[in-house]
Amino acid sequence: MEVALADKSKLVFKNTNASFNLKDNSFAIQVYLEQLRDVPIDSLTLIDLIKKSKNRVSIWWQKEELGNVYLVIKDQPLSVNKVLKNLYGLEEEEVEALKKQVRQYNNQPSRWRGWPIAVSKPIYSDDKQYCLLSFVRGNNGGHCELYMKVDSAWERIAVFNRFAF
Repeated sequence: MEVALADKSKLVFKNTNASFNLKDNSFAIQVYLEQLRDVPIDSLTLIDLIKKSKNRVSIWWQKEELGNVYLVIKDQPLSVNKVLKNLYGLEEEEVEALKKQVRQYNNQPSRWRGWPIAVSKPIYSDDKQYCLLSFVRGNNGGHCELYMKVDSAWERIAVFNRFAF
């Protein structure tokens, strides 16, 4: 999860209800596979991941599962001090960005923004070599990301199904 969240907001919804919205018809599968033409994944593995994404359940994240993020409960006001106290190793510009995000979150709940993000629980292939995640960026849209394990580390290999609200 650290790799997947590295370039995203430190504010994450505690609920995991990020929607995958991946289609499993033959045309959609061909489009996804075309994006993956340089990746060693077979169509059956991709189809299996998509089918698993349709049967997932919504559960809550625990802090230890995500690392250096702050878990947000929907419609609950945030405290800048509490958010910063729960995060570590932030650069000064990250601290300033978080302060701004918290102020905007508390003061303007209906504004379009890209945080807090909702993150699905990972869906793994049967061989545990591929992982599918879904992200919803606040009320700004979202996408799905496919990861592949390379030398015991995860690498993002594709971004699917970008959508906007």
